[in-house]
Amino acid sequence: MTTRLRVLLVALFVCLVGPLVPSSALAQSGAPPWAACGRTDPESKPVKTYPVQPPVSGPSRTYAVLMCGNRAFGQRHIANEHGKQWSDLAVYTGGPWQGLADFAIRQTLTIPQPGYPRFNPERNTWTYKSPLQIKDQEGQVRVTYWVVVGVAAQDGKLLTSFYSRDPR
Repeated sequence: MTTRLRVLLVALFVCLVGPLVPSSALAQSGAPPWAACGRTDPESKPVKTYPVQPPVSGPSRTYAVLMCGNRAFGQRHIANEHGKQWSDLAVYTGGPWQGLADFAIRQTLTIPQPGYPRFNPERNTWTYKSPLQIKDQEGQVRVTYWVVVGVAAQDGKLLTSFYSRDPR
């Protein structure tokens, strides 16, 4: 069997069956839902691109890019500064915090609450905000949090994502 055929068969197997690693290993690596950010990966490495509801009278950009980043922005910032917070909330979902954060970011950027996104001229950023409801088995809302996502106005770089109990 040629190398090219072997590579094709392995790729086909992975597409049909999935990678042969435990799901916990995938969550720890950053994928899914995000690509992994190794120690030597550059800050500018794209991790995931999200659709965005463009701001009224703002840029017509229809996407935001989560990059590996550093302590100040991106996936590394979210993991280091807000990962524990997302982890505490993910207990309710039974999944990894990255999955919950990914879901919340996608929802917030595509369906922000009325009045959002808001532009902050001092930081040159757009802030998106939307509710995230935690429901019980009967579908009753037990608690509502507000997810906040910051996006750089100049290039659509996703800066941060966290949640708050404050709806304002």
